[in-house]
Parts: sequence; C-alpha cells; structure tokens
Amino acid sequence: MESDGKSLRVIRHGTQLGELSGRSVHAALAGADVAIRRLVMPLMPKLELLEAAKWELKDQVAFPIQEAALDVRVLGEVVEQDVKKQDVLAAAAPSRAVSALIGELTRARLRIESISPQSCAAWECVAALIPEARRGSVAVLDIGCSQTSIVIAHDGAPQLVREIAFGSDLLTQALVGTVALDDGGAVTIDRPMAERLKQRHGILSDAAEGKTDENIPLFHLASLMRPVMEQVLTELSRLFDFYKTQGHSAGVQRLLICGMDATLSNLQVSLSEGLGIPVEVFNPLQHLPQPSKTAADELPEAEGSRLAAAIGLALSHGQGVNLLPRASQTANAAGDATANRTPRLAAAVGLIALAVTGGFLAAVGISQWHVSRQQRLWQQIEPAYTQRLNQDEANRSLDAALDIVQTFFERQPLWGSLLKELAALVPATIELTECHIEFEGERRIARLKGRVIAAGNGGGVAQLAEALERSPFFSDVNLIDSEVRSSEMGASTFSLEAFLE
Repeated sequence: MESDGKSLRVIRHGTQLGELSGRSVHAALAGADVAIRRLVMPLMPKLELLEAAKWELKDQVAFPIQEAALDVRVLGEVVEQDVKKQDVLAAAAPSRAVSALIGELTRARLRIESISPQSCAAWECVAALIPEARRGSVAVLDIGCSQTSIVIAHDGAPQLVREIAFGSDLLTQALVGTVALDDGGAVTIDRPMAERLKQRHGILSDAAEGKTDENIPLFHLASLMRPVMEQVLTELSRLFDFYKTQGHSAGVQRLLICGMDATLSNLQVSLSEGLGIPVEVFNPLQHLPQPSKTAADELPEAEGSRLAAAIGLALSHGQGVNLLPRASQTANAAGDATANRTPRLAAAVGLIALAVTGGFLAAVGISQWHVSRQQRLWQQIEPAYTQRLNQDEANRSLDAALDIVQTFFERQPLWGSLLKELAALVPATIELTECHIEFEGERRIARLKGRVIAAGNGGGVAQLAEALERSPFFSDVNLIDSEVRSSEMGASTFSLEAFLE
C-alpha cells in the first residue's frame, strides 16, 4: 500500500522492489525475534528511558539486549504506591535481523523511514479503521506462514503482544502424507495438493461427511488438522487467562483475525467455539474511508485481510515504536530539513535579485526625498531588527547550553538503579561513607569509601568486593586502600574502585 497522507493506493502484487526505487517506505519486521513487552518505569527523559528499558528486558528476551535494536513508546502515566510512573511499550529485535531488512531495502534504493513490529502495525490498522475497537479488551490475531502474532489492547492501548507457533503453513503441512482409502488403495498428498485441499475445504470438523475429489474421506482430513487447531486454541486460551490475571478480569471480549488464510472456511467458527468469544475476520478494505475506497476496488475481497499490517503502516506513517537505528533516523531528519530549505532558499535568492535590481534603479532615478524617507523608515524598524539579532544570538547560546546539558545527562549512570543495587549488596557490617563517579576516557570509574562498623558473620570488605564483582553494574573491582584499627581506636576504613558498566 502507498499513502500520500490523504488516500491509499495499491502497489500490485508482484511489483519488484527495484520498480519502487527512490521512494520512502515504512517497513515491518515479523517473527519470533521481535520481542514486545509492557514496562512500568520511573519518569525519566527518552534517552535514559531507552537505557533503563535494556536492563528491564535483558532477562525477558532470547537474544543479547546490548546488541539489539530497541525503541519505547510511552502509553501514559500510572500511579504505584502514590508515585507517578510511566506505562511503556518496549520493542526489541536482534540487530542482525534489522540490518538484513535495511540492507535489502537499501539495495533497492528505497529510503527507509521506519521499521515497526508487524503485530503493532496490524493493531494500528484496526485502531484507525474501527473506532469501537478502542473500547474494552480487543485482540488482533495476525496469521503468518509459520508464526502468528497477537495483540491484546484495552481502551486503545496495547497490553500484551506475543508470537505463537501457529501459521497457515502448519495446516498445509499437517495434510502432507499418504492416506489409505476404503477400497484398499492409497493417495499420496504432496504440498501442492495439501494446499488445494485446505483452501477448498477449510477447517473440517470430526463429523464431516463425504469425500474429496481424490476419494479421501473428509473426516480423515479433519483428524489431521485437529492437533494443529488444538495447539493454537491451547496457546490462545493460556494467553487470555494470563491477561485476566493482569487486572483485566472481564478478559478479551472480541477477537479479530487477519493475515494469511484468515478467510479460510470454518476457521472463524472454530476459534469462536474453542475460545467462547465473538471472532470476526478483519478486512481493512471494507473500512477504508473515501477517497481510499479505490484501493478496495483493485483487490479481491479475500485478499483484504492480508493487508492489515501494510495498511496500518500506510495510515500511521510508522508512528509508534521504531526499530530503525537512531543514526538512520537522524540522517532522514537532516535530509527532510535540507529538502524543506530548498524552496525557501530559491525564494530568498529571488528576493535578493529583486532587491539588487530595485537598488540599481533607485540609484539612477529615485529622488533624495525618497532616500530620506527610507532612512526614516529604517530608524523605526532598527530597534526591532537589533532585538531580533540579539534574540537569535540568545537562541544559539541556549541551544549550545542544552547540548552540554544533554551530553552531561547521557554520561550519567542511572542513579536510582545504581543506589538500589548498592543497598542490596552492602553487608550489614559495612557502612559506605562516600560514593562518586569519575571518567577515565570513555569509561566510568566508581570510587567507594566506607568503614567496618561491626565484626561478626555479617560480612566484610572482601564479601563486598566479591558481591560488586558479581553485579551487572560493576567490573574489575579493586581494593585501593584499607586501614585496620583496634576497637579502642575506632572503626577500620577502606577504599574500593570499580569500573561502572
């Protein structure tokens, strides 16, 4: 799909990427590699929030979070124990998957504006085209080839996003094999035949009667598909039950399905009966406003449900979580600024040329009275002009100061998490008297000073150093100085040094 901000246009199936060279695109990334989680985080700036989200996600994803593309979207504010916090949707994907997608689109000479998780794009399509879906708890099931994504949203905000091991190809694969016939013969079902049988007969029940054109009993096809359907119903039921435990006791009230084979015969009925909730096939082409209805006229109705993610990207223009590396986003923004300056520059050149011509004519034929009048006019506007120059200079100074402040905050550790970690690590027999951070090149060094306030089994300096070494916050812990004193002279003191990760 292609959008100009007012309408959608179909780019026909089979179009090569090279034919779209030079265009800006919003891309979607799908599959089990994309992890999306909801987090409750303290109020903090965006850059610090990204770093904090890495720590929260590191044990929740199956890939190294430090090497992942990550973005967050603040959904709103929540209050926990009378403290305001942020409700955050965080998305992460391995850098290799993001780089592979960028490489393919770049080779086609496409300008990548954003990379969104496909599940989020499908939900954005539903939210944009069906306003009532933004009320209550609604789930969107986007069926893929081997993986299916599900988004559960409450009052328009995504609450739970997961990938489940179900796809249209699994139903096809379940039918592949050799089937014994009643007359003693046998039929070998290969993949092309399995796909034809699936599309022709859909999801069959155990009570199905009759035979296919190949003389295969329909109840036998039903028995082959049953394990796949039982698996998807089990996984969906578990997700819906988990959703109830997260403070949504009413549970999911409506399920919309889209993607590959969403229109498969009896799939909607099977899901509705198995889950006990209304299930609808979502065809975004039926909900497009004018003048975008022209897109619906160009495609068969059965193909509409496959376009949910594509239409979601076209309608939202990639707003939301964006896995495109920040360097690429900055380059895009700079390119847009240059493009926007070009018409203004041309207009300025035209004005300058006009002013030069006018000045030449004035030198030839304009009277001294007119020159004096211009001088009086200049005297009137000079204070405002001078004030504007001073304002511009102040703005430049302010921008420079903001850059310095931003750099300062980017180099600071997450003090809340750091202090919480220290409080958990320090033994009861140790009292910290000083903690400060210094920079050595690009690395940060934490210097800790303290004293041993009691002897016993509560742990000492060695235990503290060992605990710091095991912490994800610190590395290369060294004892810099220690002074052991007798009980009559006072407490023993020590100094530790460690690199801050």
